[in-house]
Amino acid sequence: MALAQSKLALLRIRSVRQDMLAALVACPIPEGMKRLEGLERYERAALVQQRQALRSLTLERG
Repeated sequence: MALAQSKLALLRIRSVRQDMLAALVACPIPEGMKRLEGLERYERAALVQQRQALRSLTLERG
């Protein structure tokens, strides 16, 4: 369940990032770059959660 939740979070984050990048291409503003940098923090956290879920799943199947 945790693996599915982390994958879903990554999909959402990446979708938002794509939308933000498209908006930046249309109208580049420095504030948009700051928001993208902030989004990276959430993506890294979601990746950590995914790795932890994969490790726990691997240990369970052992």
